[in-house]
Amino acid sequence: MMGIVQKSLLGIGGGLLGAMVMMPMQPPAAIAQSCVANTSCTNRPVRVTPGEWISFEIINRTGSIISIEQPSSVEAIALSPGQRVTLSGSTKQNASFLFWDVQGLSVEARVREISTNNLQVELLWGDGFGNSSLYLKDDGRIELL
Repeated sequence: MMGIVQKSLLGIGGGLLGAMVMMPMQPPAAIAQSCVANTSCTNRPVRVTPGEWISFEIINRTGSIISIEQPSSVEAIALSPGQRVTLSGSTKQNASFLFWDVQGLSVEARVREISTNNLQVELLWGDGFGNSSLYLKDDGRIELL
């Protein structure tokens, strides 16, 4: 339910001043809903055990080619729509991956744990404020930039 806003005129120093008076608002009623996996469910942050070797299954869920580059390697990998690639790294080396849409479109990454030391990274089109890199920090946190 929306709160009510009431406008009143106040006389101050011989003039009239319009004022907005806010009436108390009732909080909206909670609505219980289910979520659809990988689309509308909230994700808890993914963490890995520091020092462990981690496998990243990267999937291109966009409709165009995504380039992926691991700074420790020389060449970028071109990932076609629907294609998957597995890369690996460790928190000891602070593994990171750069990714971008070859057409310049925004890309968003979603990371989830599929098993111990195995993460899945889905690359989707973003809303203009997407991601361009994944960083495996030495404390086990995954950071998307």
